[in-house]
Amino acid sequence: MSHALEKALGSCVSVIDQDDLHFVAFFGPQGCAFYTDVLDDADLRHFFHETTPEARRLTYLRLGSQLHWLGGRLDTHLRAMEGGTVIRTVLDVERGALFHYWVDHGQYLIGVTLDQRKVGVADDKMARLVDLIRGHFTLPPINQRARPEAGGNVRPIRKDDAWPESGS
Repeated sequence: MSHALEKALGSCVSVIDQDDLHFVAFFGPQGCAFYTDVLDDADLRHFFHETTPEARRLTYLRLGSQLHWLGGRLDTHLRAMEGGTVIRTVLDVERGALFHYWVDHGQYLIGVTLDQRKVGVADDKMARLVDLIRGHFTLPPINQRARPEAGGNVRPIRKDDAWPESGS
């Protein structure tokens, strides 16, 4: 394991906990390089009814590969719009969320929260984590997670106003 990958593992282990971010996996060109989680923790048993922590891990790893494939397909279409690479995909479901964050070509992170109330916190943790890991690989940060200020760029549009972005 490379020094950068060891540091990435340490960073992932340091951010998971029973409260919000429950699973993190790092994928490289050859597939999953490592994962770490707290799914077996007794405090999380109430999230498992018809499945086991091990079955969930396998599902998360498969979904991670599928989300990476989907991101590649979207990148193909977004290139025409000069949108750049998809750096974040969030599947926000009834009971938690699955996060896919691009690290670099052939490298990405998958994160999971089981708690719907903690989706925002876990997403913010993932954004900070991916920037930290990019630093381990001597890459610059890519996430800009500043929240808009209240009343910032928001204005009401009257029903008779044309939508400026639609060209009408």
